Amino acid sequence: MRIKDILVDAKDKKNPENLVDPIKKRLLDVMRDKDIDIELDKQQAQYETPISVSSKIPVSTEGNIGDRRVVTISHDSYFYIKVAENKWMKIQLEEL
Repeated sequence: MRIKDILVDAKDKKNPENLVDPIKKRLLDVMRDKDIDIELDKQQAQYETPISVSSKIPVSTEGNIGDRRVVTISHDSYFYIKVAENKWMKIQLEEL
């Protein structure tokens, strides 16, 4: 919500003495919502699993959903992602 929208909405109130309180409340609500979004982003970053590099192809039963691995076999590299229980998917990587 933009500040202009808050001010226009506040002008619609019949009692001009109460204009300041709704404006302050709305601005604080907008600021709080942005703080909540930032906190959620921080929390999601904490739970992101690190990418491990190995030369062993993952077995379907190992790992958790969302795990990621880079597997190097001879001169080729593959990016594996665990997408479901007992299911890994891979993407071949190429050097730029």
